[in-house]
Amino acid sequence: MLDSEYFGAPQISREMKAGYLKRRRDEVRQCRNALQEGGWEILKRAGHRIKGNADTFGISGLAPIGAQLEVCADNQVKAEAETLLNQLEKAVDDALVSVSVSGEDESSS
Repeated sequence: MLDSEYFGAPQISREMKAGYLKRRRDEVRQCRNALQEGGWEILKRAGHRIKGNADTFGISGLAPIGAQLEVCADNQVKAEAETLLNQLEKAVDDALVSVSVSGEDESSS
């Protein structure tokens, strides 16, 4: 991937952000199911993916949670994983509201 500082980050549409966030919401559900079954690798991959691509979509608040989830999955700490999934779910929901509200502002212009 090209460094956005030198080449300019692509403009991410509100619809793309909303789609990304809806996929993360589904991913949180999958992670909760995996956690109940001891699927640590699923949580690790999800955390890594979120850590790596949240900034690309302009939703940087998710990246640190993703990084923590990845480490937590490596260490297999269930209580911490549950807490992080709760934080992730809230951050995703808050970001979805923000994307929706900013879209309403744009459409009323």
